[in-house]
Amino acid sequence: MSSRSNPASLATRLLAAGCCAALALASLARADAPSVGDPEKGRALIADLGCAVCHTLRDTQTKIRKDAPDLTFEGDRVRPDWLYRFLREPERLRPAIKGRMPDFRLLEPEALALVEFVREGLRDASATVPPEYRFKPGAPGAAEGKKKAETYRCVQCHADAPRAPKVEANDLAPRLEQASRRLDPNWLFRWIRDPQELAPGVTMPSLFYSDGEANFDGADQVIADLRDYVIAPGETHRFPEYDEARKRYPEITAADGRRLMVALNCAGCHPVRSLPAAKPLAPSLVTEGSRVKGAWLASFLERPHVIKPEYGILSGGTRMPGFALEPGEAADIAAYMERALSDAESDAVIPPAASELRDLRERGRGIFYERRCTDCHRIHEEPGGIGPDLTRAGERLRYGWVYRFVQNPSAFLTTRMPDLNLTPDEARAVAAYVLGPKE
Repeated sequence: MSSRSNPASLATRLLAAGCCAALALASLARADAPSVGDPEKGRALIADLGCAVCHTLRDTQTKIRKDAPDLTFEGDRVRPDWLYRFLREPERLRPAIKGRMPDFRLLEPEALALVEFVREGLRDASATVPPEYRFKPGAPGAAEGKKKAETYRCVQCHADAPRAPKVEANDLAPRLEQASRRLDPNWLFRWIRDPQELAPGVTMPSLFYSDGEANFDGADQVIADLRDYVIAPGETHRFPEYDEARKRYPEITAADGRRLMVALNCAGCHPVRSLPAAKPLAPSLVTEGSRVKGAWLASFLERPHVIKPEYGILSGGTRMPGFALEPGEAADIAAYMERALSDAESDAVIPPAASELRDLRERGRGIFYERRCTDCHRIHEEPGGIGPDLTRAGERLRYGWVYRFVQNPSAFLTTRMPDLNLTPDEARAVAAYVLGPKE
């Protein structure tokens, strides 16, 4: 290694001693301005959004499975036409819940496959509604149900009209105008009858049944009227995109949807008894603050995109979703990662001087192609393998992390990248090439 590496080793020793001077050197080595967000807010967001479901993180817990609904019998609960639209355009159904449904940027056949699996595979075969109380076109009990809703003060928890952005206490429960277009009427009858039977511990009380027995005579008729009142506004509304997709892709099956649901790790957030347990399937974020630049990370979180084009095909659907982050939230997450998810030795590496970059990059390019790195990594339009596209890696990655990573990949990530047995000087040259402009 050249004499320019001496400050890096000095910084490493100082960091071990907790010296402020080392922190200053590390800051210089990062070569871009620190994120302007609030790290504490970022830490809370990472927990609320359930990032630890897919990524390995340091000292991070998540309660996302408490927030996300159980999907074991979701096919009984929701209308397939609504679900198709929701999967392609997720919205927040309970604004007071901190968890958010991610946007996986699903293609039409992918969304259709998921719906078909939910519709066919996530059902309770033992569920029944007495024939006389099954939903009838026209929702005949709606008028009487409106009176009952006032009697039972349903709007204490369920808003019956769109709300302003301000979150209120009753936003913990779904809004009634959403329910009318979303829920299957016969499932809703079962839910109103005894929510504690379907979801033990749920906030909504069981007012009409207890332990399988009606609490008063005529309870089923009251339940049916309330159901009709909730369903009536959206009874005739349909989302046509679902039927159109079924016509365009008749080959799509429920089995396709099950495979995709596993690939997307849905069971990581949602309990689904018929699916295998979730597992981490995304890159470790333990040193992400030293790996990527804060400005790039904030931009990526706001608009996630594919970094491994070929891997996206081979993995069967795995991808980084979006979370409809509000202004400033991406910067908060980036700030937390820079502060808490870092690697001191990577931060302490001093990038090459501008005067030596040209020669270093040329040498690094030779090593890159000699070691057949393009077998896995895409450069411009050249096809690659399962590694990330490195065409514009300099916008994303930090020099110190790349320098250390190429010398010992498995020390940073669970990766298929082999140990290339690079010397420190070779690693400096490869890092300079990877992060530089590509002709």
